[in-house]
Amino acid sequence: MSWWVAGSMIVGAIGSGIGTDRSINRQREQLREKERALRKQAIQTRNAYETRHIQTENMHSDKLEALEKTKIFNTNKVLSMAGGSGARVGEGTTAHVVASENARGEFALNSYRKKSDFELENIREKGENEQARFNSMADEADDAYQYLTDNGKQMVFESMLTGGMGATGSGVAMKSAWT
Repeated sequence: MSWWVAGSMIVGAIGSGIGTDRSINRQREQLREKERALRKQAIQTRNAYETRHIQTENMHSDKLEALEKTKIFNTNKVLSMAGGSGARVGEGTTAHVVASENARGEFALNSYRKKSDFELENIREKGENEQARFNSMADEADDAYQYLTDNGKQMVFESMLTGGMGATGSGVAMKSAWT
């Protein structure tokens, strides 16, 4: 083997190894930045859903309070219309009419409470799911970072071998040009 071929192989191997090492380091930095950004996004998303949960909870609390007042008002209105002397409003005795109105109000209150609880639970679950999704993507970026960290030297070595073999043709061409 001539010096031209050996020199070309060495230069090709070193150049390829340096290029691969830089590329791996750049990819590792990008993966680390991506992981940090995704973890930050996970926290921000969860906080946004928690804020939405609190706002919705306050809104529902106000609505439940209004329904409770409406129930009391309507029950007392029916009670005052019926009077205390056993008079009838519609059908049934006074107690039945008042109990019916009270039950109607209680039903509206319970229905809204169920709807409210369901909506609040959905908001909280969506927040947890979004946080888990971002954390999963961050874990994938961390796994890729670990892979590059663990296998980077082997990848550089393999790059040096292929770079050296690829440069052999250039060395042979230069040798034949000088002879």
